[in-house]
Amino acid sequence: MSPRSKSISVLVGFGVIALFGGLALAKGGKSPAEAATMVKTMEGAKTTLSRVVDAAAAECKGKIVSVMAAMADDGKMSYQAACVAEGKMMVVEMDASGKGGATKKMKSVNGMDAAASEKCAKAMEADKMPLTKMIEAAETASKGKAVAALAMMKKDKLAAEVYTVAGEKLMKADVDNTGKADKMEEAKALPDMKTEVMPPAKGG
Repeated sequence: MSPRSKSISVLVGFGVIALFGGLALAKGGKSPAEAATMVKTMEGAKTTLSRVVDAAAAECKGKIVSVMAAMADDGKMSYQAACVAEGKMMVVEMDASGKGGATKKMKSVNGMDAAASEKCAKAMEADKMPLTKMIEAAETASKGKAVAALAMMKKDKLAAEVYTVAGEKLMKADVDNTGKADKMEEAKALPDMKTEVMPPAKGG
């Protein structure tokens, strides 16, 4: 397949490579310089990661538990947001301007299935700490712009890892359920959005 294909490979399950026609899932490994280019593209499109989260939530009519900016080899930028809605897990692709597009049902995203993601979403509601607030907390603490955010449960408490670009550095901030970004370290690259596709229906 041509490197300029509209589909981007993504690690699935036990390192198996999968392609999804029309849906370019976020592939990590992007350097700080590449992440900085993403921020410039976001600024040019007059959007932010928080705005993308709100738009993706409206698109899937659910709760966003992770979001990541992605850039293909041809320089085309997009965003992928993991959404849980009505007990189902899916990934929503947003274009460079933050508008909705293709969706793909998933068994799990970043190691969280629908049940785990639902638990995370309920914690966001209980703590009044949506992913957008966690992103904004990391941006304030790092004085940078966010390009990825992954919510999770740590010891039954809501937490998130938020990647921001501050100057020439890519930073990873750990944000807790109160919105405090108390741990920050420099990151060498953005993570992958690891996904596991839904198995085919029996008899299908």
